[in-house]
Amino acid sequence: MLMMSWNMIFHWIVLIGVSFAFGDKENVEPEEGGDKLLLDDAVNEKVERYVKLLEKKRDAIDKFLVENYSDFNHSDFTPEEYVSHPINAYMLMKRTSVMWQMAKPDILDTSSDELWKEIEEDMKNLQKQEL
Repeated sequence: MLMMSWNMIFHWIVLIGVSFAFGDKENVEPEEGGDKLLLDDAVNEKVERYVKLLEKKRDAIDKFLVENYSDFNHSDFTPEEYVSHPINAYMLMKRTSVMWQMAKPDILDTSSDELWKEIEEDMKNLQKQEL
């Protein structure tokens, strides 16, 4: 269930990014200035890099979930019941302190957020140039 929600979030982000990048190409008229085309290409390249960074995050999340939660049926226990058993409590602490720390840098990498801010700024500049 958690994996499905992460996948859904990732796909919505990618869909929004791609729609901003590629938009409605049928109604675009060629302009005489090459600056707009260069800016479009730069934005498209950034969006492609952004998508790759998001895919890297998605893969890291999927790997973490598969390695740590694929053999566990989450509907069998309430959280309180699960952690009341000493072995389950120990495994939860181990996942949190050791395994999560190994996956954390890839999952919480902020380079995609920074790149998204650049893309938004480029899109604003592109809209200003069109006016």
